[in-house]
Amino acid sequence: MPHIAMEGAQPKLDRASLLLAAIVFAYLCLWALPININSDGLFHLNAGRGIAETGSLLELQYHEVNHPINYPETYHVLLALAYMEGGEGLVKLLSPLCGVLVALFLYLTLRPISRCLAFVSAVAAIALLTHELIQPYLEACLLAGAMGAIHYGTRFLRTRERGCLLLCCLFVGLSMSVKQQGLYFFGVMVLVLASLSVYMRLKHRPVYRPGSLSVIVLVPTVMALAPLWDQVDRNGTLLPLLVDVSRVHSYEAVSAIVKEYILGPGFWQSPSGWVSYLAIPAFGLLALGAVYLFKRDKLLAWMLLAMLLAEVVVASCTATGSLVRQYHVVGLCLAPAFIVSGVFFLRGVPGLRSVSLLIAALILVIGTFGLYSYQKNVWGNSGRCDDEHIAMYKEVGRYIAENTDPGAVFLADSVGFLYYSLENGGYRITLYSIFGCTNRQAAMNRIRSNNVDYVFLETRQPEKEAWWNDFVPPWPTENERDGSQDLQRVFFIQNGEEDAFILYRVIY
Repeated sequence: MPHIAMEGAQPKLDRASLLLAAIVFAYLCLWALPININSDGLFHLNAGRGIAETGSLLELQYHEVNHPINYPETYHVLLALAYMEGGEGLVKLLSPLCGVLVALFLYLTLRPISRCLAFVSAVAAIALLTHELIQPYLEACLLAGAMGAIHYGTRFLRTRERGCLLLCCLFVGLSMSVKQQGLYFFGVMVLVLASLSVYMRLKHRPVYRPGSLSVIVLVPTVMALAPLWDQVDRNGTLLPLLVDVSRVHSYEAVSAIVKEYILGPGFWQSPSGWVSYLAIPAFGLLALGAVYLFKRDKLLAWMLLAMLLAEVVVASCTATGSLVRQYHVVGLCLAPAFIVSGVFFLRGVPGLRSVSLLIAALILVIGTFGLYSYQKNVWGNSGRCDDEHIAMYKEVGRYIAENTDPGAVFLADSVGFLYYSLENGGYRITLYSIFGCTNRQAAMNRIRSNNVDYVFLETRQPEKEAWWNDFVPPWPTENERDGSQDLQRVFFIQNGEEDAFILYRVIY
């Protein structure tokens, strides 16, 4: 333990950490740079572009009808700054840079135990989180803040340096100001630091004066107060994610969440049934990894395990629990450290060294296959934001610029349309299609009551379960839409795959 405490006080980066940063950045850029920004990443970039173009935070009144921006705007301001300085090219680098910070903080946190374990754990964590680190998602910045807080929190417990405590609090405040999931992280961090401080005090190793630990609450709160206050002012609520306590009583739901944490998104998305059987040995390795970490550093092990368990509990109690890979990413970053530690545990058992090497090789092979298939099928393809479709969006935009009134209101459930087809993006009035009715006349009444002038439709939308499902049914086929007395087709563009964009004018 004295060796660990002394090494934990060293803030310097070593050659392995610099190599890790270079590898992670190059790897993430190989994924991020060739594909266009799409999906939620394009939604957030559009908000950032709106801030850049207007020079002020967005009220986004047009979203308030159905689809407000339910997040603090801290990350959107960062996107705005990047967009102003280097356009979409610089924006693409933000998440890979956050990935580098995530890898470095995890490496530095585990380095006092084993440099090799720390390096492998960081690489494994980035591999599992690739999908969150190649698009400008909020989770990338949230995760960088959370891992920074964990690193400096553990350093504070080892070294008792006030500067480490302050940095820990600042990173907690950053995570809270980026996304509301940071509030859960904040609560867990306060409990963990307080409980470990009490434990160390009882062991006659006082960490800090108890009264001064109030900074754990005050500093993050002050740092995140303005963004969260703005969030409440814009949306009337702080937490848009509904709590569903009934999920806790569902064994299947909790089991699915645990499997995704220990198997990772790459495995869990596989259609092969045999993948689920990997959950039992993976859980066994995780348990052995916890034992290994507790033997080497109880404070660190408790910090990491408490964070992982808290994530599982939160995911099991929220309506977004099934989207672990998207909303509950801190646990996905920590779980690989326990799995890798499990292999190190077996490596130290006499006669099992060869077994541990075999397990490590199998994890590498199966993990690489799962990662490749997941990235290729889900995130490697930008879908309707490939070059061909972007050109189509811009063609629609040219028609709009030349033939519609600047104050026209558009009904469009398409971020691509919002970003590429409208000149000034965030401030062209746009309504989303969540009207919640399938009756044709009722739908048109609501469209007219919101003064909608044009309806934009992508022909692929009615074929999938999406927001459009509660508006499209009144016109289930193209002929019925075009024959309607309520809508008039004014623009149509189609690619070779018979994927068409259509713009309708609402007839009043």
